[in-house]
Amino acid sequence: MSDRQDRLRAQAEALISRSSTPASAASNEELLHELQVHQIELQMQNENLRHAQIALEASRDRYLDLYDFSPIAYLTLNEHGLITAINLTGAELLGAERNTLIDYPFSIFFAAESGDQWHHCFADVLKCKQRHHCELPMRRRDHSIFIAHLDCLHMPSGEEGASIRIALSDISERKQAEELQRVSALKYKMLYESSRDALMTLAPPSWKFTDANEATLKLFGADSVAEFTALGPWDISPKLQPDGRLSSEKAPEMIEIALNEGANFFEWRHQKLSGQPFDADVLLTRMQLGEEAFVQATVRDVTASKQSARRLAEAQVIAESEEKFRKISESAYDAIIMMGPDKCISFWNPSAERMFGYTMQEALGQEMHPLLAPAEVAAQFEYGFRSFQKTGSGPVIGKTLELSALRKGGVAFPVEVTISALQINGKWNAIGIFRDITEHKLAEEKIRQLAFYDPLTRLPNRRLLNERLDQAMAVSKRSNRYGALMFVDLDNFKPLNDQHGHSMGDALLVEVGSRITRCLRETDTVARFGGDEFVVLLSELDRDKAESIAQANTVAEKIRAVLAQTYCMKGQSSGNEEISVVHRCTSSIGVVVFINHEMGVEDVLKWADMAMYQAKDGGRNRVCFLDPAPD
Repeated sequence: MSDRQDRLRAQAEALISRSSTPASAASNEELLHELQVHQIELQMQNENLRHAQIALEASRDRYLDLYDFSPIAYLTLNEHGLITAINLTGAELLGAERNTLIDYPFSIFFAAESGDQWHHCFADVLKCKQRHHCELPMRRRDHSIFIAHLDCLHMPSGEEGASIRIALSDISERKQAEELQRVSALKYKMLYESSRDALMTLAPPSWKFTDANEATLKLFGADSVAEFTALGPWDISPKLQPDGRLSSEKAPEMIEIALNEGANFFEWRHQKLSGQPFDADVLLTRMQLGEEAFVQATVRDVTASKQSARRLAEAQVIAESEEKFRKISESAYDAIIMMGPDKCISFWNPSAERMFGYTMQEALGQEMHPLLAPAEVAAQFEYGFRSFQKTGSGPVIGKTLELSALRKGGVAFPVEVTISALQINGKWNAIGIFRDITEHKLAEEKIRQLAFYDPLTRLPNRRLLNERLDQAMAVSKRSNRYGALMFVDLDNFKPLNDQHGHSMGDALLVEVGSRITRCLRETDTVARFGGDEFVVLLSELDRDKAESIAQANTVAEKIRAVLAQTYCMKGQSSGNEEISVVHRCTSSIGVVVFINHEMGVEDVLKWADMAMYQAKDGGRNRVCFLDPAPD
């Protein structure tokens, strides 16, 4: 008997002794006594069981309260993936009534892209019988999506088979926060890596560099981040700073100020890994990552800006000593520009402002060639400038040149420039006097147009055609390919002039020139000889004469066909009234092929002219070939 049973029997006997008969009773009374003891013992056991059941029910109620109202969703799946139990939190998370979820497939609640992952996870838990967790997108019954963390635990097989208990948590906010943090870190990294300024970080206790961007490696001449992070601030600084203090002593003080005040901006003499020193502006900023503090350094090379400031100061000194020269240059029509030995502009007169579009403040201190000269011209001057710096002489000194220059905005224009050398304080400076020759060049082009182009049709005239024919014959000699020349004469042109006037005839000639041009290659030429005669030059045909004749015939027939199409023209009558004229005219075309210099220019023209007259004599609106030297 257990201790509890012993206690119950003792209690039962005590009760019987208080109500039993004297000890001298018969044996049946002893048996009755024993039965009474057992009865009372059973009554007491029943009472204890009742109290235990009440306590158990209270405990169960507390468990159900904890289970149902837990902040974490709990559910149980059978081996078929059906929900067999779920708490209220889980039902709320899935957006459904709890009683509708029992025996419901849990996989329904997974988004399309995560369904396969869940099936793999579920199978792994059943197979391996080990705890497993995953993070997957899930879909509530209202189709809203959330990110869930699932902690899955395999339970041993019972009467209803194996089961899996799952703790389900909505981690959407955490994932969103993680994504925001990731994007923020990525933005910082992009800014860090793409910054033109040199950025680097230093960490205690050694205060050596822990990271550096590409601009830092380029500025200090390091080959890699690993090489740079082996250094400290004193390793990329000369031994002494300009104030005479040791860099190794002063650098920790600058860092300490940044840690105490949050930031520290100062000038510092740095040194490249090659040993070349340079001046820099440095900003140290205290950064905090958790409980750990570190420093970010921003370094900007100010050598160029200091040099520009120094050059500007020198230019101002020179300007003061040359007041007389300045007054003369201010009244000059031409632009006068002085370039110092550093290739920067040190003088800029008002005419230069008008000509180039830059104010004096914009131009002074700027490198002259990149500012005012196209790239190809700047490269030529760059080559000769090194010699000029030493001797004050060069191939352009003392000469007047025609060059292309750039206005503000990058527009090129022609200039005439005379360059002289001037020695100031033992260094050679160049003075350029610039004249804008745009109008002169336009006049030259106009003269060229008048000399080489027909003023009505804008087509090459006889002079330019002769030049191109001579060039085509020279090309033919080199390539051993034939060329062809065509004389095109309009049929029935005179009646249009007589009936509607010369303005309508001019309109027809312009349209004819345009139509012929559209039939040709860019390398071919169409010229107007005068009147209603046009000449077409075809170059680089074939090495075979027969094939060249066939090619030329194709082009000629194309021209003949397009010129025979109807012309619709508008003009003015003698009474200045607007009129429309529909006209038809054909053309007679004579063709001759040539190669090398077997014939002269005038001979080729003569034979093509003869072929054209043969076409006219043959009834017009046709193409005729003339072969002065048949094979």
